[in-house]
Amino acid sequence: ITGWNHRVASASPLAFMNPLRWANANGKDIVGMNGTESSHYNIKNKRAEHLIMDRHARICALRGVSAGYTAFAAESFVDEAAYELRQDPLALRLKLCEAAPRAKAVLEALGEICEWGRERPGRGLGLALAGYKKSVAAGAIEVSVDEESGLITPHKVWLVADIGLMISPRNVEAQLRGAIIYGLSLALKEQITIINGETQQNNFYDYNVLRMNEIPEINVLTLETEHPPTGVGELGLPMTAPALANAVFAATGARIRHTPFLPDRVIAALKAR
Repeated sequence: ITGWNHRVASASPLAFMNPLRWANANGKDIVGMNGTESSHYNIKNKRAEHLIMDRHARICALRGVSAGYTAFAAESFVDEAAYELRQDPLALRLKLCEAAPRAKAVLEALGEICEWGRERPGRGLGLALAGYKKSVAAGAIEVSVDEESGLITPHKVWLVADIGLMISPRNVEAQLRGAIIYGLSLALKEQITIINGETQQNNFYDYNVLRMNEIPEINVLTLETEHPPTGVGELGLPMTAPALANAVFAATGARIRHTPFLPDRVIAALKAR
């Protein structure tokens, strides 16, 4: 892989959230582009572009900020590249991280704890390397897919992180678990629809979120390193959507490229295989 162009088309969340900061940002919206700058892959030619488009709806940051959707695009694409190159998705990422020892270390640890390469009858395992700013993380998710209903069931999640020096280990684990659950809910269920300028959802009775009985087994490993502490609050979210999508492909051979992964979208992807 010799070139990488990541183009984001969206409104400017920074312009709404912090007009003063936006006025001094020289047109660069880090809130809308977060994640496009944090690739650990050794790709010589890289460019990130933001096409600022007015969607006539005010947008603001959520957990994981824009790394949630930029990582979904990037890590889904890396998996597609691995398939086209006929390479193992983990092996390709390790090769691309030869010059990034921290990223390589989390990938190697992830491969061990999730038993990458083990046969999983009726299920698929997908992974993603998706950190947040200077914190490094990689995650894997094991899923099954009901091809009649289009429902995706996540069974197990593994996350390995390098956040530098841990100040409060129990809080670190809680933050990572919470962000994973938040990310799973966003990827599988959460959606706002607007008709004639009016938001259709009112509260949790018609805005679906992941329920307690739907939360899979979550395994978190934080590597002990001597790097300075670099933050953990957003870190568990960016890997969730791409790892889920890559797991669906591993289980079914179908690519889903639009979040959330609602049943009708899954069924459409299954038909397009």
